[in-house]
Amino acid sequence: MIFYSIGFMAALFTAIVGIVSMADFSLGALGFLFWAVSPYIFAAYLLKKSTGNVAVTFTSLLSLVVALGGISLLLYAMYIEKDAQSALAFVVIPTYQWGLLLLSTLVLYLINKKYKGTK
Repeated sequence: MIFYSIGFMAALFTAIVGIVSMADFSLGALGFLFWAVSPYIFAAYLLKKSTGNVAVTFTSLLSLVVALGGISLLLYAMYIEKDAQSALAFVVIPTYQWGLLLLSTLVLYLINKKYKGTK
């Protein structure tokens, strides 16, 4: 599905920007990089677990918002408005994405419960 590809490309882009902007290799930086990529992994998991047309549509749009929002905020923080705190984007952006994903998981649970088996 195309939304898996969009999520994969967003995760790949985030990982590449993180690796390129690393001054020195460290395990701590890899931890932050995994944190930055983790919302895309969870969005793909939600898309896989969605049942029914309404749930799949909701999750597909959620994945699109998470991916495009994350990429645009990362581009803005790292390249457009670059300053000393730009690297904090790898901590702050996933926090917002996780907040959106966790709130949407409750909505997705209710949608899956209501439209169970209508795929």
